[in-house]
Amino acid sequence: MRKTETILEILRTELRDGIYPAATRFPSEMKLMSRFSAARLTINKITEQLVLEGFLERRKQGGGTFVREPNPFPLGHIAYLGPINNLYYSSMLNAIQRTTFLKGYALTIFSPGENLINYCIEKIGKAKYMGILVCGIGIIPYPVSLPLVYLDNGLPNNNMGLSSVTCDNYQGACNMAKTALTRGHREILIITTLSQIEYSRQLRVKGFSDTLKQYGIQNIEQRIFSDSRFKKFSAKRPLTDALSQFPETTLLLTDTDEVAVAVYQALCEMNLQDKIAVTGFGNINIIHDMFNFASVEQHPNEIGIQGVHELLKRIHDPSTKPQEITIETTLVNTEAIPWIR
Repeated sequence: MRKTETILEILRTELRDGIYPAATRFPSEMKLMSRFSAARLTINKITEQLVLEGFLERRKQGGGTFVREPNPFPLGHIAYLGPINNLYYSSMLNAIQRTTFLKGYALTIFSPGENLINYCIEKIGKAKYMGILVCGIGIIPYPVSLPLVYLDNGLPNNNMGLSSVTCDNYQGACNMAKTALTRGHREILIITTLSQIEYSRQLRVKGFSDTLKQYGIQNIEQRIFSDSRFKKFSAKRPLTDALSQFPETTLLLTDTDEVAVAVYQALCEMNLQDKIAVTGFGNINIIHDMFNFASVEQHPNEIGIQGVHELLKRIHDPSTKPQEITIETTLVNTEAIPWIR
């Protein structure tokens, strides 16, 4: 067996290095038997393996074995349309780029900003792209002739034959809220900067609020504070307003790690960081190296990989039924949520 693997690796290397030009006849079994002092059965198995791996092809009976033309690169071009402005999306994009490359395709990244999205889609549609991975910009409101897969967004009304790959935002939020509640927290607020296009974040807020209701928390709608000012350097004022309405608050459920950082920094300015806990959503590593709070791992790498696989299926078989693929979330660093005695 060891000798077979040694011969295989030698021939693989020679084929990769172009020792045997494409479309030429590969050395006969007799020549290979003589060269490697190997039995016919061994050489036959090696040749079959090289055929399976795509290095060789057998012609019709008696036609011999020939070196295959290498697959051209790229086999096609795929477009990514969406944000690239934080480590979460960078992680997803790394997985997308690696997967498309290993599949033999090239990836082009478009992040034109909100005002140029429609123009960008129009340009992509007229170019030689095979499909688009759409992330973080909502549902494209008009028909696009190319196969589409939506990433990390979810589909509120999937009656248009659309495919998506997203984490289980709702269940992740439910699990985080339940963890806080089982640790004794009852004075809880929900903090978000969501917009109407971000359906995934709407699901997080719904998961938080549904779980609070199940545990008998009152005035849920009043406990949801949605304000674009919950961002770095501007969270103090809206947070002050929220806490003035609920002064006994012990925990803030936020729908992104960035919002969690912003409200935590505001709590520090208000000297409340030891009295009010904060949770995030996204598990962005660099944030958790600096701040200690619980978060929800969305597995962006897996979302990216599954998104590429789903798009290629739709490219190669347009009759493929659209899939809504959901990646399970996990809670991380829950020990940062203090117990209420």
